[in-house]
Amino acid sequence: MSISVVVTNYNTKGLTLRCLDGLERQVGHQSVQVIVVDDASTEKLAGALPAWVDLVENKTNQGYVKSVNIGVGRATGDVVLLLDSDACPVSDVVTPIAEAFARNDRLGGLGFHLVDTVGRPTGATQPEPTALGLALGQALEQRFSHWIHRRSDGRFTVHSCALAFRRKAFMEIGGFDEEFDFLDADTDFSMRLRRAGWEIAMEKRVRILHEGSGSPQATATRVVRHHANRWRLLEKHGLITHPTLLRGVLALRHAAEFLWLSRPGGDPATRADKLSGRRRLMSTVWKSYRS
Repeated sequence: MSISVVVTNYNTKGLTLRCLDGLERQVGHQSVQVIVVDDASTEKLAGALPAWVDLVENKTNQGYVKSVNIGVGRATGDVVLLLDSDACPVSDVVTPIAEAFARNDRLGGLGFHLVDTVGRPTGATQPEPTALGLALGQALEQRFSHWIHRRSDGRFTVHSCALAFRRKAFMEIGGFDEEFDFLDADTDFSMRLRRAGWEIAMEKRVRILHEGSGSPQATATRVVRHHANRWRLLEKHGLITHPTLLRGVLALRHAAEFLWLSRPGGDPATRADKLSGRRRLMSTVWKSYRS
């Protein structure tokens, strides 16, 4: 069972080098192909990487999703371990991954135990999204997750910050959908794997340091991107049965949030950023968040 590792990088040189250092320590003498895809960073990696790493440099910025497809296209292993630059292996990754895929011919995707620097879980999975969850918003969806997903039969999706998959399965379903800009591309990938008859599992023997925030962005941008990508995901998988009703509920929620955030108090810059996000949501909700 041969394994390739694909690491994506965009102006995160220090994190990428940390990731590769952790990978080298945990892989040991075992032979793996390691590919780093640099997405036209201004901070160049050429000359800074170990000799055993294959560097792919995008001439222009392609975005995360396309960079993943480019990296996997260069991979030769039966299984590909995809890592964000801010994900660092802290336990053996090769043996458990090889064993898991060798045991089950229908295993398509594998997630791991993600932890912070003191070993606390940072979250590697989420239930398959629903229209109700989008209507409620992220905070309420998380609070009532058990009730919202009570009929999901345990179906979950794995975050791509640390995800292994059978290369054959990746190619069979067409890789990551490049219509997603970043958010929900991994969720869509997990859902398509399962719908194509592949299984998804967790391998808790593998621990990977991942605290997030490798790609910081303004709250307004994150909120708008979340809604746009989530609507597209639900629409793609036929999970929006009453689109006009859903848009109406979302418009009311955005208006209520805007009024609530308009109250005086707190940090003015933070409030202005959040209000900007709600304005953008209200202006695009009737177009399914397509600007």
